[in-house]
Amino acid sequence: MLAVVHAQNLPELPCESDNHRSVCPENWEYRQLYVIEAIVKPLTWHQKIGSSGEAIPRQILYIDSEGWFLTASDQYDMSGKLWKTIATFNAYRDRPVPDARVAISPFNRMFQVALVDEDVTNGFSTVMYMPGHESADHDSWYINMGAVTKNFLSPQSMLSNARGN
Repeated sequence: MLAVVHAQNLPELPCESDNHRSVCPENWEYRQLYVIEAIVKPLTWHQKIGSSGEAIPRQILYIDSEGWFLTASDQYDMSGKLWKTIATFNAYRDRPVPDARVAISPFNRMFQVALVDEDVTNGFSTVMYMPGHESADHDSWYINMGAVTKNFLSPQSMLSNARGN
């Protein structure tokens, strides 16, 4: 199946040809994937307490056989019809952005750089960019870096960083 594992754009570019409902152009490549069907089990009475009981009744997961990450997913509604389809856009490298100054790993790792969640029943889509276009600091994804302080994780700092202030 086609998937994006070696993304070329960062931040990802909104697709002009579909009114910014997806991401393009990108480096799509053939990948060997595991196709997993997940079917929700009915909740028992004690699991329903305090829960809305809502779940995705059926989901097909497309897992990369080499990197063990989700490349795509199809979600079905209660009547068994395709409801949503999700595609992830990933980059395999040692840093989240080419000009990173802090977040540099000693080895290549997977970075999810975008996600498109399309509702095929109404045509609406949600596009997430990681990092976002409005974020001033793209040197992010401080995973196992020792670069994050306690103050960085305060609600005020998290809100400020999310807004790019």
